[in-house]
Amino acid sequence: MIAARALKGPALVVALFALAGCYRYVPTDASIAVPGEDVRVLVTRLGAAELSEVAPGEVGAGTIEGEFQNVDADDVVLHVPVGERREGFTMVDMMQTIRVPQGEILSMERRELNKVGTGFLIGGAVALGAGIVFGIIDAFGSPTPSEGGDPPEDLLSVVFGRFSFPWGM
Repeated sequence: MIAARALKGPALVVALFALAGCYRYVPTDASIAVPGEDVRVLVTRLGAAELSEVAPGEVGAGTIEGEFQNVDADDVVLHVPVGERREGFTMVDMMQTIRVPQGEILSMERRELNKVGTGFLIGGAVALGAGIVFGIIDAFGSPTPSEGGDPPEDLLSVVFGRFSFPWGM
């Protein structure tokens, strides 16, 4: 009984993290897509074969992820990442502009912030952190006043108990 109750908390946290996600993809159309939006395009096998030479990544599987630019004649223009370059301590994405024929597009989805999933993720992280803090407090106990009954001298001795830090030396 106690073991089953002890497993409910971690199982709930794992379930919340598994369900959480910061982004989701929503169906859209090239005619209503906004330039600069992150999109995922599913193309036909023939389109994937043609684009695999131009764009690296998951194109062979029929999926292209990139930034929507515009619709030009019968093509959708995308800005896709092709690699990374190091500049000092930072990594910079190298991008390439490709044209995807509209006849080869099976579906297009835009990336959108998933507010509910993000809320669960943040709530789960806060709950996990609070659980760890309270677990530590339960394991080590809270500090008690010295034998004479005098209260601790300062806040640091309450928080850190027997540990002392030489401040102001």
